Amino acid sequence: MKSFGSCEGAAICGGRSFGRDVPVCREWVFDSREVKKGSAFLAVRGANTDGNDYVRSAAERGAELIMMEEYAFCRGDFVSEFPNVSFITVNGSEDAYLKLAKEYYRRVAPKSAAVTGSVGKTTTRELISAALREKYKVHTAIKNYNTPLGCSFGVLTMPEDMEAIVFEFGSDNFGQIAKLVGLFPPDVAVITEVAPCHLENFGTMSGVLREKTEICRHSGLSAVAYNGDNTLLAEYFSAGLEGKKKISVGKRSCCDVVIKDAKITAESGGVSVLADIEYKNEKLTLLSHLFGVQHAYNMALAFAAAVEMGLSPDEARYGLANARAVSGHGVCRRLSGGGWLVDEAYNASPAAMSMAICNTRSLAENMGLEKRAVLAGMRELGRESAVWHEKILSEVSDFDKIVLLGDEWKTCGELPNKALLCDCLADIDAILNYSETDGAVVLVKGSNSYGLSYITDKYMEAAS
Repeated sequence: MKSFGSCEGAAICGGRSFGRDVPVCREWVFDSREVKKGSAFLAVRGANTDGNDYVRSAAERGAELIMMEEYAFCRGDFVSEFPNVSFITVNGSEDAYLKLAKEYYRRVAPKSAAVTGSVGKTTTRELISAALREKYKVHTAIKNYNTPLGCSFGVLTMPEDMEAIVFEFGSDNFGQIAKLVGLFPPDVAVITEVAPCHLENFGTMSGVLREKTEICRHSGLSAVAYNGDNTLLAEYFSAGLEGKKKISVGKRSCCDVVIKDAKITAESGGVSVLADIEYKNEKLTLLSHLFGVQHAYNMALAFAAAVEMGLSPDEARYGLANARAVSGHGVCRRLSGGGWLVDEAYNASPAAMSMAICNTRSLAENMGLEKRAVLAGMRELGRESAVWHEKILSEVSDFDKIVLLGDEWKTCGELPNKALLCDCLADIDAILNYSETDGAVVLVKGSNSYGLSYITDKYMEAAS
């Protein structure tokens, strides 16, 4: 039996069990407001709130299993108060939870791939998952969870008959990728890109490279697919990682998977990317319903990972065609009156922002439409923040309308003539008429903490 109950789970993580022995594998949440009947609640102490203060709320909402801190459990008679709820009490709920997930992952032992990189992680994760579904029962991450705790949530929702799992490994500081690899070592690793991102902590591009390549450190890794057009990655893999299969993906003819051409097609049903590749002297065309020619790299990396995990080239190609963009990660939606919304609201780095601007310009000019943008600041860029934001403003200066949000833009000096700077989402609300999108392509992109999904929701509400 691969799965285990709450009694064994308590023993695994060094805690105590109370109530019925119920399965640990189920939907887990750490926000009591998201609890549904039968789900499990993890009470975690955060910087501003303590989840242990919301245990009663979770139980009242229908949680069947709760992991909580021992000190909080001793403050009340939870077993008598909630006889239908099972409890695991521990000292250090987050670390205990990671132990549960690590052990369950070891027992299920699915084929596994993990994606990291400065851009394109979530999209590549979804592309690999779509490809693998041509052959396997596949499990993937919940939402955009890519931290040790988030990946653990994904693992403990995985049915024990899953044959493959695809992770996204994120990091904003040194040591996080290594921790993720220690918990959930992958069979195949993918590195999408090394670009300016979280420089506030990594310091330099060499620091970014050092952290991302930690994904290759596990002794059981069989192969790594990487962006062969990135100079830092190409140099790193040319000199090291002996004993592991290295698969380079890029436009250079020396790459193992060569991207020969890529283009965007736009029809009434939506936008797609076509990528012509060459693999082992065979020419193939990959198709996916994404927005942006940069996704040719993500598609080719996903193709390489899927083939390495046992799919034929045709199986991988057919699976990729079933992938859909994740909300906030380059979803291109049709608006009323012939306009288009480019939803890139989830996050932003200089490289991703530049590419989104380039793709928006290309789509607008090819279709004879106006170019508009709502851009929030890019956070965690450290001392070079002003330089990167000024660069983005120069790239977007030819747009017909630009709305900027965030203090980062205030250090850039003179703004483009058609740019308006806002202090909050309410200011944007006062400026934009969300129903007036006739004849325009509207790009919405910025760091997730700015909440630009509010803006994309407004555009879609106006279009419905």
